[in-house]
Amino acid sequence: MKRKHPHFLRYFLQGLLALLPLIVSWFVINFLFNWARAALETILVFIPYHYREIPFWAVVIEILTALFLVVLIAGFGFMVKTIIGKTIIAKVDVFFSSIPLLKSIYKATRQIVDMVGGPEGSESFFTRPVLVEYPSADIWVIAFNTGAVRDPSGAKRECHTLFVPTSPNPTSGFMIIMPDYKIRPLDIPVEDAVKMVLTGGMVKVESLKG
Repeated sequence: MKRKHPHFLRYFLQGLLALLPLIVSWFVINFLFNWARAALETILVFIPYHYREIPFWAVVIEILTALFLVVLIAGFGFMVKTIIGKTIIAKVDVFFSSIPLLKSIYKATRQIVDMVGGPEGSESFFTRPVLVEYPSADIWVIAFNTGAVRDPSGAKRECHTLFVPTSPNPTSGFMIIMPDYKIRPLDIPVEDAVKMVLTGGMVKVESLKG
């Protein structure tokens, strides 16, 4: 009798969804790099052809393209802080949110950016990484302290709401309320804590290495 694997399709879809942000990012970067290289070659068309036939010229073009792309992205990052840039981003959000397939990918990517970076002048969602014993003793997880809250039990204890992200997708997770004395602050950059969650612990920070 042929054995069936009912969970294979589910695992495949979960893996595909987990990789989609990376795939989309790779395609976007590859597209921008090719566009920047074509634009740069057009700008440098005045250079004599026999110089452009030198093998070393290809390496120069690749380096100049990378630098040009970095400057271009930095310039775009500066532009989005202006009123015109914010208007353009709002229009782009509306456009991608209207496309049935792309809107889920775009919203997920935007959610990751907003949660990690947050808007300028506001506090990032991932602000204070901590360690807590959850769901039982001697099982430690990385969480993010999102602020003080009244003790649900009515006792006069200081409690905090904590967001416990799932790995490798930190945009999903769950919220718990825990007394202050059970929370151990982590003296590490937020970026390091997020990297550790994203990689399932493969990337470790110095203070947590064995």
